[in-house]
Amino acid sequence: MAAPSNRDLYQRAFSFIRDPDRWIQGDMESMREIDGVFKRCFCSIGALIYVSRGSWLDDRGDLGAANWRHPIRIALEAEVDKRVGNDSETLIEYNDTHTHAEVVDLWRVVGEREAWL
Repeated sequence: MAAPSNRDLYQRAFSFIRDPDRWIQGDMESMREIDGVFKRCFCSIGALIYVSRGSWLDDRGDLGAANWRHPIRIALEAEVDKRVGNDSETLIEYNDTHTHAEVVDLWRVVGEREAWL
């Protein structure tokens, strides 16, 4: 079976991010009760790690170098740099310090530009 395309990974991760009940700040992943059912919730990086089945993690379980070289991460980080006017803020920081609407807009703009949406 072929690995999922960047488009497939992006759409799956974005499905978590665009849902305000399933988007979180301050943690990569959390369980939250939604309509009486516990569901996984994610920040931007957490959603990407989850949909890629952890392939972004190194053998210690830490964010590995592969995660920084992944085309989706590169595209999202470039848009963060463009929005904040420098490269000192990461996607993780952007997710944790901006509103849900701003984070969703970041993902939408990148997805449309890269033809992943």
